[in-house]
Amino acid sequence: MNESLFEPSLQQVRTERPLYSTTTLLMSAFFGGALAVVIVFAVNAWRGSRLARDGAWIGLAAVFALGLPFLLLAALPEVSSGTGRFLMRGLALLLAGALYLRHRHLFRAQDLFAARRPNGWPLGLAAIAIALVVGLLSIEAAQNLLGTTGEGA
Repeated sequence: MNESLFEPSLQQVRTERPLYSTTTLLMSAFFGGALAVVIVFAVNAWRGSRLARDGAWIGLAAVFALGLPFLLLAALPEVSSGTGRFLMRGLALLLAGALYLRHRHLFRAQDLFAARRPNGWPLGLAAIAIALVVGLLSIEAAQNLLGTTGEGA
């Protein structure tokens, strides 16, 4: 008789931790900007054990998020601060959509198995706070480097 038939076969299966919801990703994008999206996406990649696979995407998104104030101030120096915030928020939402597409199969699988998602408020608020501080510092650095004030003409 084959003794391996009596051993549990599911003990080697590793269950992934559920990802934070897409609402957390989108709210972080709206209130915290592109860097908050990168933070939430990176945490979801870590929770889904995809950090090695998504590392390049996280790096590209982080470079985009940190370079966005420089890009907007250099390309559009006459844009008012309100319009600049609107553009940055729109680009952050586009980035959130693009990064969501990277994990959509994981979100669908969790929806299929009715996985209970963790509370996204603590992560979202932390990502927004970190992104706002780093964003203000990068905007200040961009203004100093480019010699502009960001005020409309």
